[in-house]
Amino acid sequence: MWEGPILRSFDRNPAERRTFAAAMRRMDVHSQGDLHLGRLVGLEGDQDRFGNVLRKIVRGLFCVETSSVMPSDLRWGFEQVTPQSPKVPDETRDLIRSMPLRTVGTEVRYKFGIAPGEPRPTLAWLAFYDRTMFLIHTLPEGDNRYDAED
Repeated sequence: MWEGPILRSFDRNPAERRTFAAAMRRMDVHSQGDLHLGRLVGLEGDQDRFGNVLRKIVRGLFCVETSSVMPSDLRWGFEQVTPQSPKVPDETRDLIRSMPLRTVGTEVRYKFGIAPGEPRPTLAWLAFYDRTMFLIHTLPEGDNRYDAED
């Protein structure tokens, strides 16, 4: 894991590397009915820090795709995708499936899309080492279409 681009990204900050490594854990996964589904690698730790890293990644993908800076007036949504995650809505799943799969080395796979004609709604699916996955979306401030229903 700590070879190639990943190692180089932490060369300047060994403390950050130790923090990230300490946050990765093999975890038992159970269904809602408490059926043991197996073990997977998950990240534990400061959710704000993970959110900051995911924001930087998505901002970078936006810049690569558009050659411009991502708008700042956004609402961000993050979810680590696991067998215990709520079902992804059909519309979102279909959007993700329609996006091209891209890779960075052998460690990172991702899909990224921007709503046509409006730079604020974006959708990203990120997979690290084929095990740890995240779904990230951005919306204009005030847009509540993905808020949980009461």
